[in-house]
Amino acid sequence: MTQTGQDNCRSIIAIKYFKKASELGNCDATFNLGMMYYYGTGVRQDYTIAMKYYRKAAKQGNKIAMFHIASVWIKTLIFQQIFKFVTKFKLKFINKIII
Repeated sequence: MTQTGQDNCRSIIAIKYFKKASELGNCDATFNLGMMYYYGTGVRQDYTIAMKYYRKAAKQGNKIAMFHIASVWIKTLIFQQIFKFVTKFKLKFINKIII
């Protein structure tokens, strides 16, 4: 979903205040920054930065951030297993064609 100019302006303002609140130790603001980077709301989408904010929010005690870290970790593991399976299957398939 694309943002309108007004929505983008609001997102930029929100990021400014979330960053300030995060620096002051507000775990909800830290988590919200993570969400904005995860979904690319008002910023360039960046999962690495999102995880940085999720980890910081989790250390500050935000339980939802802990859930998001686990969710991303599980998705990553599943993707790695699927990639290994497909690669292995593809190699077997190619070997059958060549032989």
